[in-house]
Amino acid sequence: MEEALRRLLKSAEERENRPQVTLPTSGTPGAPHPTWEQIQEILEQEDIEHFLEVTADAARGHERPGLRESA
Repeated sequence: MEEALRRLLKSAEERENRPQVTLPTSGTPGAPHPTWEQIQEILEQEDIEHFLEVTADAARGHERPGLRESA
């Protein structure tokens, strides 16, 4: 029991003496972060690109290169 208390006190002392580390939560520190409006524009552009891909696939009849043709 005494040994466990000694270990607990020692680990508490070690934590006090350690230098504090600050970690960035996201992105690169100091880099500009996009605004909400910029994020919305990016998402809208991705939606448009996806829609164009889907409609192009539909226009081609879902053809995929490398597949066997129907008999």
